[in-house]
Amino acid sequence: MFNAGTASAYFNFPDYDILGLIGFVSYMEYFNDVDFAQANWESLACELSREQRTH
Repeated sequence: MFNAGTASAYFNFPDYDILGLIGFVSYMEYFNDVDFAQANWESLACELSREQRTH
């Protein structure tokens, strides 16, 4: 169907998936809501805690 990680992969997503991703990212950026992301994505929580230790 599509090769994940390639530019052509994005063109094969249905429009509602793209709009959902754009809307979610816009929400996260506008409200700076990283608490939700940290609670739900372990990789992001680890990355943020690593950044806090280095600053």
